[in-house]
Amino acid sequence: MADDSELSEQEKLARAQREELERQKTAKEIEETKNKIKESKKKQDEDYKSSFRGKVLSPSIDDLKSGDFKRIFLLPFILPFRIISFFINYKYFWLFFILIIAFFIWLFIMNLLIGGGISVFGTQFDILLSKTPISAITTPVRTFFEEPVGTVAQYGTFKPPETVEKRKPQGVEIENFHAKKSIHRPELDKIETVANVKIYALEDSPTQVKFSCKKEDPLSTDLFTGGESHEKIIISGELDNSDSVYVFENQDKSVYVQCEFEPSGKIAYDVFGKIDRQKTIQEKITLTAVYENFIVRSRLKVYTLSKSVLNSLESRGSNPFKEFKINDPLISSDRSVISEQLRAGPVLLSLILLDSQPLTNGPSYLLGLELYNDKFGWNGKISNLKSLNIFLPNGFSPAEGRCNEFSYQNDILTLKTEVLRQFAEKEIDQERFFCDFIIDSAVSESLDFSLINAEVKFDYAFEEYTTATISQGLIQSTTKVGEVNA
Repeated sequence: MADDSELSEQEKLARAQREELERQKTAKEIEETKNKIKESKKKQDEDYKSSFRGKVLSPSIDDLKSGDFKRIFLLPFILPFRIISFFINYKYFWLFFILIIAFFIWLFIMNLLIGGGISVFGTQFDILLSKTPISAITTPVRTFFEEPVGTVAQYGTFKPPETVEKRKPQGVEIENFHAKKSIHRPELDKIETVANVKIYALEDSPTQVKFSCKKEDPLSTDLFTGGESHEKIIISGELDNSDSVYVFENQDKSVYVQCEFEPSGKIAYDVFGKIDRQKTIQEKITLTAVYENFIVRSRLKVYTLSKSVLNSLESRGSNPFKEFKINDPLISSDRSVISEQLRAGPVLLSLILLDSQPLTNGPSYLLGLELYNDKFGWNGKISNLKSLNIFLPNGFSPAEGRCNEFSYQNDILTLKTEVLRQFAEKEIDQERFFCDFIIDSAVSESLDFSLINAEVKFDYAFEEYTTATISQGLIQSTTKVGEVNA
């Protein structure tokens, strides 16, 4: 009986040992499985990062380091496609797709809320909700979910700037300017150039455009010598020997302009001073269309008020313009006044008064005049500033020693001749002139205004370039006279 009992205890011990071994084996297998999963995930992450570097980062860095302008310029456009193609091969593609859909939903809602001047801030949004039924908002949203592509096409159509703001072209367009012959023989062939020219008329006045051609050697070296060339302008549809085109207001005009030069006398010489007819030279030809003596005028309202009344109003925190019920759209909230340009043109002319209005007698005021080329609407340049005048109203005069760029006579400030000379050969982009003035007459107790006028006269030029190739060697026989006689 004792032997059976001992055997049973041994069996129990053996069973416990087997269970412990099985538990340890299972735990070891679980640990190995975890390690394998961890290693697999680590390897997958490394492969993911390596693939991203190989497909997206490395090519982009190579593009930046290449120094190739074309590759660098196209990189911002190519990079999104590289990223998209990378996501397509991985599980994150769907996340990317969901983000794209969310972006279009956001774009649609923002277009709905802020389109047409409606703001989500302040009371404007409350007004929208009070006047717009809920169905007007929910229906387009539901339609978007049912047909997102069609809805985006309907509500989010992109319009290029030229269709949004239909601004008429300005000035002169010179197209297809070229020499009739590809190669000219020196001292034999005339140089003839032709161009198609479109002149856009002004809306408020007729104008006249003068054409000229100039031929020059862009290299300007001592290797070339020769006589002068004589230029002739031929304009289709215009009178003979006329180099100008008259354009009526609101009547655009197209002309065919031809320039003729006498045969070039320039001959190439080698380093030994002998004529080298094998050399080819190119001469630069410039076609210029000029608005001569173009005039632009501007004016600025100057409100005046007696000092006692002005001080009284300002001490009470009252706006003089509101007090006198002046409703002028040119008056800003800071009591500055915007100038008006009276004639449209390629130059924008504005008068600037740095002080708040109204003005009073006693202190001096700084008046600025700004002149700049309207590059947004025109494609030419201010080639010659001829005059600039500021007309002061009665009772206004320049402060002594504070208008050095101007001369003053009969209430007119005129830009001095020595100042104008600085702009004779200079292309003007933007210039400012300043003058201090005072009000030396009595100012009334009511809010009155006077006008400061300005006028600028200038030439405005449009230019286009081409070249004429001059060569004897390119158009002569390869055989020599002696060889033929032999």
